[in-house]
Amino acid sequence: MNPTDYSQPIHPIFFFYQPENDFYHYKVNCKEIKYKDIPYFLNKSLNNLNNRDHVTKSHENEHIFFYYQQYDNRFYQVICELVSPTAITNYLNENIYGIKLQQNMDQEKLSFIIEQKQNLEFHLTQYLSNYLLN
Repeated sequence: MNPTDYSQPIHPIFFFYQPENDFYHYKVNCKEIKYKDIPYFLNKSLNNLNNRDHVTKSHENEHIFFYYQQYDNRFYQVICELVSPTAITNYLNENIYGIKLQQNMDQEKLSFIIEQKQNLEFHLTQYLSNYLLN
């Protein structure tokens, strides 16, 4: 079936999102997974669970989960990256007021906590279920 046959609105695969009950914004990237690649991603996820000690600090601000789009039977790897509140403030100041403040983002260490991941997955899955990803 052609995606245009559905009555669901189309949503881009790259976007920013802020779930309910959460202070942070997230940069979201939904990458479609082909059926033939599903075993690879499942094995990779299992290996990551078994090798938690090898997780690097550079990925503490990133959360990845998998999403099944029921309307068109597609699977997606959803990559969510915490957006720095300082980056948002700098962007707004520069693009709305034309001023560039020198706020230091190097000191800002962002990382997910388990409740934050669960809240994000729950609300983002609910949100995405209203759209077709394109």
